[in-house]
Amino acid sequence: MKKYWFVFFLILTNKVFSQIASELSPKSLTLPRLSTIEQNTLPPQQAGNIIFNSDEKKLALHDGNTWNYLAASQVATSDFKNHLTFTENGTWTVPAGVTYIKVELWGAGGDGQSITTAGANVSCEGGGGGEYSRYGFAVTPNDEMTINFVRGENRGSYFGRIGGGIDAFAYNASQSEGGSGAWLFYTNGLEASVPGEHGGSAVFNFQSVSSSVWRKIVQSGVGGGTYPSFKNGGKSSTIEFEVPSGAYVGKSESRKNGFVPGGGGACAYLGGGYGGFGVIIVHF
Repeated sequence: MKKYWFVFFLILTNKVFSQIASELSPKSLTLPRLSTIEQNTLPPQQAGNIIFNSDEKKLALHDGNTWNYLAASQVATSDFKNHLTFTENGTWTVPAGVTYIKVELWGAGGDGQSITTAGANVSCEGGGGGEYSRYGFAVTPNDEMTINFVRGENRGSYFGRIGGGIDAFAYNASQSEGGSGAWLFYTNGLEASVPGEHGGSAVFNFQSVSSSVWRKIVQSGVGGGTYPSFKNGGKSSTIEFEVPSGAYVGKSESRKNGFVPGGGGACAYLGGGYGGFGVIIVHF
């Protein structure tokens, strides 16, 4: 039987204790959540007491004399009360009372290659997965934020952006031919970035149908995945061609398009899978 040892910081006041909840689970500790007014009207505190300020969206640690806010980057996105998801261009106005936000961005996935023949040097790669990045920003109520989703000739050059005195980016630099994962481009406020996976390469082999007939079997390259699961890329197909004519015989195809957000498309016959579109989530 496992034993768990932990230290619990308790604010010693019956009135406050009756209004707030603290929970310990094997994976997380839920701290008391207090408004700034509640925090400032607490009785004298011992050094080491800690609470979550629901107005500032920050952890506050008492040093025996005063409360000190810990870095905003230490506040998880799940600690925010509101979560808005954007998948297309638009604007968002910072609500009254909001002074800090977190933004998560997924760049779009690259498209998978299209294969039309079983030539000796034919490539069949999946598109790379979009980059994930997370930013934290101080904002001013009534600021208008612009949400942009921009892509060039293919989804490989597609990225997400939130602006308005702030520039935060996540994108996928891979081309429609597939291959690479995403690369980082940003200005300020970056807290985390996770590149997308590279698209997979095809596997080729040959099977004998008769003494004079052979077939080339192509197991197509899968699309690259994205954070956090890395399982949202397009799936591999099995494509058959006659040898030596190169004539198409048939295929067994799974979902070739990448899943949202940002999964890369898989290689496929006569049209590679599309990369999944990007997503922007604003937490406040």
